[in-house]
Amino acid sequence: MLRLAIMGDLHYARTERIEGLSGLRAVQERFLDTYFRHFFGEPADGYISVGDLTHTGSLQEYEDVYRKMGDSRPRFMQVLGNHDVLDNSKDKVLAFLKQPAYHSITTKEATLLFLDTTRERSPDHSDGRMDDEQLRWLESIVEQNESQPLILFAHHPIRGTTAFSERDQLFVNSERLEEILQRRKGTALYLNGHNHVHSVYRQGNWRYIQTAACLAAPSYRIVTISGNRISVKTRVLSDGDLKQYGLQLEKELLYFPDAVRPVPSREDLELEIDLSAEGIGGSA
Repeated sequence: MLRLAIMGDLHYARTERIEGLSGLRAVQERFLDTYFRHFFGEPADGYISVGDLTHTGSLQEYEDVYRKMGDSRPRFMQVLGNHDVLDNSKDKVLAFLKQPAYHSITTKEATLLFLDTTRERSPDHSDGRMDDEQLRWLESIVEQNESQPLILFAHHPIRGTTAFSERDQLFVNSERLEEILQRRKGTALYLNGHNHVHSVYRQGNWRYIQTAACLAAPSYRIVTISGNRISVKTRVLSDGDLKQYGLQLEKELLYFPDAVRPVPSREDLELEIDLSAEGIGGSA
């Protein structure tokens, strides 16, 4: 069995605004401590961020967040989001994280791909991009091992899939990426963040799963592969003042009015896949 905990955009900030507003820094620290207690308290083989772990990508933000992970850090993986590389170059951030920009992990249950869809230091262009080198790497691996599920993690959604992904700046701007993904014949999942709301979209053998920003909707996903089944469940956190803390921080950091936030359906929160019905045999 493989069990993964997935968090959406966290946007941890050490900006002048957070530091300057009375009490807001303390609110952020309480939110993070409470959220991490739940997230890392979830039994899982790996803990994954789909990007925008930080708000500006400053090394101070990274140092604070990773320090709070404590003993869970070795099992934590992240893909870069556009906010994660605002202040610093990708090379500098990746050197701190001690990880490549993109890579793969193969387990007996699935192949996991971690993609880089960001443009560094581009505050006016938040849409996704992928260079030719990474696309060639993805092309070489996406059709391998069709007998087990393929799970991709990226910050930006594929255009025209999950909520808001048809809007300017809110998808990966790469037709070649879309063409490469469609070559996959077996069961595949694409997990992303960026657009701050829970959303699930199916297109053929692909399931596109967008996870909400932690501040907008304190929650996380659990992806489990066991035997011939894949399940995706959403843990909604409602303890104490967590939601109120999130709303206070969201107002300052995310600029995402309630008027445009859709209410997720049950299908956006839970998903079950029978691999045997799709011609794939799973592992116990």
